[in-house]
Amino acid sequence: MEGETKIKPKFEPLTPDAIINGVNSLTVKKSYAIDLSVPPPPLHPLLTINGTIIASPGNIILIKGFAKAGKSFCSALFCSAFISEYPILNIEAEPIEGRLKIVFIDTEQSLPHTHIFARRVHRLAGYRTDRNHPNFEVHYIKELNTQQRFNVLREVAKDPMTGVIILDGAVDIISDFNDLKESTKVRDELMQMVAANNIALIAVIHTNKRDANSRGHFGAMLEQKSETTIQLSKDENVFTVAAAYTRNMPFDELRFIIDDNGLPQLIENFNKKEIESMKQQENFTLLLSGQKLMDYKELVKEYSELSGLSEPTAKRHISKAIKNKLLMKISGSYTLNKFNE
Repeated sequence: MEGETKIKPKFEPLTPDAIINGVNSLTVKKSYAIDLSVPPPPLHPLLTINGTIIASPGNIILIKGFAKAGKSFCSALFCSAFISEYPILNIEAEPIEGRLKIVFIDTEQSLPHTHIFARRVHRLAGYRTDRNHPNFEVHYIKELNTQQRFNVLREVAKDPMTGVIILDGAVDIISDFNDLKESTKVRDELMQMVAANNIALIAVIHTNKRDANSRGHFGAMLEQKSETTIQLSKDENVFTVAAAYTRNMPFDELRFIIDDNGLPQLIENFNKKEIESMKQQENFTLLLSGQKLMDYKELVKEYSELSGLSEPTAKRHISKAIKNKLLMKISGSYTLNKFNE
């Protein structure tokens, strides 16, 4: 009516009670407020590369890379460093007392390849390959369905001996890695899992074929929440481990090749030309050791097949090897220079 004073509706701000059901505002303040007068817990270096922390308890760490970029080799290095008494390729571990176990969960490889991986870890760490190390477990779960795989992960995380889990094939615990709702749900559970159990989870994920981004919404979310995102790459025979993102100091890049025994070998002073020359020498030695002779056409064919290079490139390498006196020509055939055998 005219002349009456209108009463404005009272504005009710959104309170913690409206956000967190069943928890009053005082509890929220006491539970989640930071008190700068209390020193924070120290950052525990579960795993370091070149002395820089890459994994600490309560965190997710991401390993990403294209197919065949060295994700399994990198995982093997972390596993071996965790159970070894000495650094492995400048990677060191400092398990929490009581949580001495590192667990590798494989959702991708066949059973024989999983066995090869487990034995590689033992070889790197200097242990026998015919028995399980007590602080290293490998779970082969490729044949399980998505929900069963996640259940295995949950049970491993609950083990009071577990300190670090490496999940090789992180997208295999989610039905649709491009579904925003499901990705959010699984990400949140993983974050709760590592916090509640005071462990580190290293998730291995493929990158998109067209770029270096982690696959799908799920991969992007894991990157956002990761303590360290490790980018793996391969240039011919050289694998590179680099820090794409990190909440700590970036670590110096780690480079390695795979030696004749199938084990990673550190390259401390990286020189691409020297590595290429070394690999060429290895290939020619494999083909011609023991004073073996080959005619030019056969040598080109065999070298091309061994190295995976084209025949024109093989011909250039042969010419270079002759010039550098690695190879010598005898009566129209080629062999190793006797001074290089």
